[in-house]
Amino acid sequence: MKALATISATVIALSAMPAAASDGGGPLTALRVGATFEVCREKVKAAYAGPRKTVNVEQFKTDAHVDANGDRVVRYTGFTEEPGQPRVSIAGACHVRRDGPSTVEIGKPG
Repeated sequence: MKALATISATVIALSAMPAAASDGGGPLTALRVGATFEVCREKVKAAYAGPRKTVNVEQFKTDAHVDANGDRVVRYTGFTEEPGQPRVSIAGACHVRRDGPSTVEIGKPG
């Protein structure tokens, strides 16, 4: 049920007109940002997680601009943990695309 709700929210948010940088907020903008973070979170987990490795994302930050295609860039930082091993810092950027597959760049925070 949660997956269906997430998918529905993502489809609605990403098919809506992109929020302008000057948006004052509001429910539609919050929905778009939330859906963008969810897509990024899943991409980061898929890129870093392993059978015994957990992923903890400490921060997501959406770039203020949306490009001409409506794509968003989300910068992330956090760490991975594996039993008996020290934490490993992670950082990078997710590209959440409206008209194609979203991608994650590992280790490219800027």
